[in-house]
Amino acid sequence: MTSNLRRYSDEGLSPSTGSANKPHFFKIICSTVLGDGKLGIPKRFVRIYGKILSDTMFLKIPNGAVWKVGLMRGDDEVWMQSGWQEFAEYYSIGYGHFLVFRHDGDSTFRVLIFDKTASEIKYPSTNDQHRQESNANIGGSQPIILEEFNEASSVEILDVFPPVRASKKTGALRRALSFKAQNPFFIITMQLSYISTGKNMNIPLRFVKRYFTTDNDKTTLCVWNRRTWSVRYQARRFDAKFSSGWAKFASDNCLQVGDVCVFELIKPSANLLKVIIFRK
Repeated sequence: MTSNLRRYSDEGLSPSTGSANKPHFFKIICSTVLGDGKLGIPKRFVRIYGKILSDTMFLKIPNGAVWKVGLMRGDDEVWMQSGWQEFAEYYSIGYGHFLVFRHDGDSTFRVLIFDKTASEIKYPSTNDQHRQESNANIGGSQPIILEEFNEASSVEILDVFPPVRASKKTGALRRALSFKAQNPFFIITMQLSYISTGKNMNIPLRFVKRYFTTDNDKTTLCVWNRRTWSVRYQARRFDAKFSSGWAKFASDNCLQVGDVCVFELIKPSANLLKVIIFRK
């Protein structure tokens, strides 16, 4: 029995138990998964159950949310790719997290997410979450938002787990979290998808709706030396992001994976944000 359990563990499979003998597999999140932006399905699961895998998987979370994820195939391997990064970012899935996937019929898999303490995470409410039903199109998502409000209810914090080990981000994030301001601000941890050439960056939708007052979809970023950059933002139904102009700001300021930026709204009438950069 022990050898059988070891075999299942090595191959990322869970032995069938009393839950209607539905096939399971699990994945432990490592640094290569975070860097690649895709998640491989265990090869033995693919060999045995490959026929149940279409070009799309629907990941069903215990709170009822359903996320649509596209599959990529190569040789005898299958990866979750399109939509996986957004799913991982939303639930702050990082290094050392443990995910269990159970096939629930058709292309639907029920997913349980455990953090590094081996405890199941607290799932966000579906009222606040980007929800993807089975007949929805693959789309973007709103990143996980950790909110802290001072007495004036002016502080919003956004923390997306970057594709680096936690030990490398702790210092910069700790310094950013200790930042004090009289104006509304949010904090974002840089990851590869935010600083690559031509990339956009997700920002808190609630912050945009609450504090951006102009109708021209533009904001201005400035740093300590008073140089400014014009950046366009896009606010959609479920998410918001910096688009045109963001890549130049990131390049000009030499932003790196793991750096943490504080965006403080110093002039609401002009959507003017002062950016304080905490290097990793």
